[in-house]
Amino acid sequence: MTLADLADALRRFRLLAIGIFVATFAAGIAAAVLPAERYRTTAVVSVEPISQSIGFETQQAIQLTIPPTIARLVSPTFEQTVRSRMNAGARNAPIEIEGVHDPGTAIIDVAVESSTPAAAVDAAQVALQRLVQEPRSDRFRVIVVSPPGSASSVKSQRAPSLLAGSFVLGLILAVLTAAGLHRLLPSLPRGERFRERYGHDVLGEIPNVPDGRRRTDASTSPELHEAIRSLEARLWSRAAAERRDGALSIVVTSWGKDEGKSTVVSNLALAMAGSERDVTVVDCDMRRPRLHELLDGALEPGVSDFAEGKPVDAVRQKTRLPTLDLIPAGVGGLTRHPAEIARDAMALLLSVLSDRIVLIDAPPLFTAETTTIVGEADFVLLVSDFRKRRPSDVEAALGELELIGTPLLGVVLNRVDIVDSRGRESYLYGPGSLPDLPAPARPPSRATSPAAAAEAEDPGNGDDPTPANAPTSNEAPARAEASATAKPPARAAKRRARAAKRRARAAKRRARAAKRRA
Repeated sequence: MTLADLADALRRFRLLAIGIFVATFAAGIAAAVLPAERYRTTAVVSVEPISQSIGFETQQAIQLTIPPTIARLVSPTFEQTVRSRMNAGARNAPIEIEGVHDPGTAIIDVAVESSTPAAAVDAAQVALQRLVQEPRSDRFRVIVVSPPGSASSVKSQRAPSLLAGSFVLGLILAVLTAAGLHRLLPSLPRGERFRERYGHDVLGEIPNVPDGRRRTDASTSPELHEAIRSLEARLWSRAAAERRDGALSIVVTSWGKDEGKSTVVSNLALAMAGSERDVTVVDCDMRRPRLHELLDGALEPGVSDFAEGKPVDAVRQKTRLPTLDLIPAGVGGLTRHPAEIARDAMALLLSVLSDRIVLIDAPPLFTAETTTIVGEADFVLLVSDFRKRRPSDVEAALGELELIGTPLLGVVLNRVDIVDSRGRESYLYGPGSLPDLPAPARPPSRATSPAAAAEAEDPGNGDDPTPANAPTSNEAPARAEASATAKPPARAAKRRARAAKRRARAAKRRARAAKRRA
């Protein structure tokens, strides 16, 4: 796993990683603060032979004598004996005696802990006195090398190590958990990595914003507004490269439910219509229609009524934008199967709307009618929820779309957590957030005299406010006509050929629809 993968894992499972780190560090804080206060004092004793001659056998005997001495030191019997000889005021205090041997030496470190400093020192002195007065062998004696000093707080000594250890352990557990889950539950790749794996482009990454701010109007977030505008530009560029005309039909679908395709369709339609393109939005998700709610329309009449024979003008609704129309789903899905409605309506509906941009909100790919809807359109756009879709889901969706045969424009990753590493938040602005700046003064032409320049700055002083070099009403159409006729004849011929092909496709669709009705 590379550092980039590790960063993606921490970003993806950041809440879980933060929770594990906080829990581990909190446990360390509790271990350092909650236990009752204890005081500790230490002393050092040495086991030496009584005789002055020290040979190898004597050293071996000392090493064999030290373990029984430590066992005696920490035994409950020894503790009771020490407690009975302590001062009367400290006998009821809890005590704990430890003994540690330094390997290769005759040194024993004695440590005593108690609830009060006086009890710890008193117990240590009595323990050393017992060791000196009652050795384990007549051949050896115990000498106090370092007597017990004043007792110090155990909590203050252990707190730094506990806090540092819990901090490091929390970081390690958080990183390992995030990396493990990232490996077990792989996420969708983004950008160039998506194209390398699946062979298709990511046309847009829609940021994860609250539901109340998911509309491309003045109240939307700048990140969402910019993402929808970028998606519109890339989608239009890709579609123009494929068709090279102004009319097309695009189906927007997804692999599963609740992936945000309806929201993407409504925002994309608003963005296209805001660019003065004639757009019609068709809600073909008759099982869970939503476009009429997002675009402030009515549920019926709609596609199901068109399939029953109503004209398209009777089911088409106006929206707040003059170039955007809505055809809702209707309520026919309650009495007829949506696949039958799609079969009867789609071909004829697209032939009638052949002069407009048609955005179709289709059900997920697991429904029966989606194949019919996608097969009748010019292009398809796949929306995938970045938070819950796995790479295997996208592979299955792309495979199913490949079987249908409709060209795939690209994939939209929805609800993406975008990290602001390039200053997006401070650079982007929403609609209407620019300050009102005064219009710059228009500099006079070089050929204009100072008097003419003064007259141009104050047109009210003259009889005619129109500048001298402005075209007249007769000159403007002439210039426009000359500019139009200056285009190469070959380009106009290509446009006529494409229009003829479009009319032929519309005629085939009408013929298929009439044959089905017959």
